[in-house]
Amino acid sequence: LHTYVLSLGQWFQADRDHIAQLRAKVAGITDVTRDLALPPWPKGTTEATYNSDLASDRDWLLLDQHMFTFGTPTDKIECADLLTPDPSFLHVKHMGSSATLSHLFAQGSVSARLYCAVPEYRTAVNDAYSGKYGEEPQGEPPPQVVYAIATAKAGDLADVLFFFSLVNLVQHKEALDAMRCPAALCKIERP
Repeated sequence: LHTYVLSLGQWFQADRDHIAQLRAKVAGITDVTRDLALPPWPKGTTEATYNSDLASDRDWLLLDQHMFTFGTPTDKIECADLLTPDPSFLHVKHMGSSATLSHLFAQGSVSARLYCAVPEYRTAVNDAYSGKYGEEPQGEPPPQVVYAIATAKAGDLADVLFFFSLVNLVQHKEALDAMRCPAALCKIERP
């Protein structure tokens, strides 16, 4: 089997060795699927409902659609979909397209970078955390970034992600590594 990539209106055959290297790098990312044991994402359920139900069931801090403001009034970011007690930034998306996953990966690395570099942002996130869990987050910043990806495809995420998603994830993982920010993957079953 060959992998073909559509770029600028033209099809290109991707190099098998390159794809194998990308998949190996993604397979090397910590997998917390069993540890988190997130429930399946039912068909017809929106991301907002899934996140809200998960926050309620696990008693986690729901941050989906909550914008953190820092700097100027237009400097806003959704920190994560959920913030867990351990703490982890949990970013949740359905694997619908490479563009959707590109947004997911960028959200995780940008949020982590802001947490490390912008004291005002870190304070706002830590205040939200302590408001929910009653204490400051433990450990050195930043919290772990967990990319929770819902798919109906069988197999590990490293084996089923789109080609451009593999490329993008590897780049964002390298950025997180440079910040000494732990990253992980979590597969959500999508019947």
